[in-house]
Amino acid sequence: VLVLAGTEEQIASYNTTFSRKVVGKSHVIIVGGGRVGRHTSRLLNEAGLSTTIIEKSAERVAGYPEAIVGDATHIDVLKAARAREADTIIVTTHDDDVNISMTIFFRRLRENFQIIARCTLDRNVQTLHRAGANLVLSSASMGANTIFNMIRESDNLLLAEGVFIFPSPVPRKMAGRKLAESAVRSETGCTVIAVEHNGERVMNPPPDLVMPSDGTLLLIGTLEAEEKFLKEFEPDLAPKSMRRQWRAGRRA
Repeated sequence: VLVLAGTEEQIASYNTTFSRKVVGKSHVIIVGGGRVGRHTSRLLNEAGLSTTIIEKSAERVAGYPEAIVGDATHIDVLKAARAREADTIIVTTHDDDVNISMTIFFRRLRENFQIIARCTLDRNVQTLHRAGANLVLSSASMGANTIFNMIRESDNLLLAEGVFIFPSPVPRKMAGRKLAESAVRSETGCTVIAVEHNGERVMNPPPDLVMPSDGTLLLIGTLEAEEKFLKEFEPDLAPKSMRRQWRAGRRA
């Protein structure tokens, strides 16, 4: 998994340079025509991708011309769904057992399918990965992450399970020194992704950037890495005004 931090211009530049060039119009097969499957299809259509929903219940997909009623493991259904043209399979049913079996089926059908699978129970995440899913979206974890970000009494932003972005005033040990001299990453496992000072933010700060004594760092790392940073560099607690300002900027 690659996590990028940067300005909109930097992210756009990365996408232009490294994005996979797709010839023609990408086709996606969505297994499951429930609320999640229909919403996924709608969003992908709006993004310019063609989709086919495969759903056993005709009632669920009434009014969806891109839907096919049938069993996703039947050859005639797959032909109608244009499986030969598809490069991505999204399995969206609410039944983890069905999602696991569908993932195994499509992985055996073609090794180079990109398979994205929905998972209701956290204990089945690894099973879906072993079944061949490239990406597993856990409803429980995603919901927990959202709740965590809403109620946690700190300024940490939970990006994914175990990965945080958090602010810190520039510690005295770092003030006036170049970023590289502090060895934050090698000593703690955290990465400084931005430095804020006088209302300006430097994204992806260069190693020779001198740390301002009254500046703020934005770091990314695991909970253990955050604890190492706090123990090693002993930053002062951020003033409440600065914490509110960072929180407001994060939501903007």
